[in-house]
Amino acid sequence: MSKDPFQILADELTLIRKDMDQLQRTSLDKDEAKKLNQIVTAAVLKMTKTAEDAPGERNGRMLVMP
Repeated sequence: MSKDPFQILADELTLIRKDMDQLQRTSLDKDEAKKLNQIVTAAVLKMTKTAEDAPGERNGRMLVMP
């Protein structure tokens, strides 16, 4: 037995509503997004500094090691 067009539309709307609820639960709010941005920015800056310092540290170690 096939569904009538109205029932198909109602089922699709129910699925869309469930998807929207799921997205809202997994989305960050504004304050959470700011905090995450600060954490990621700090980590990137730390990695950048480490990468910039790495050649000097590597050269220094090569000179010290026999």
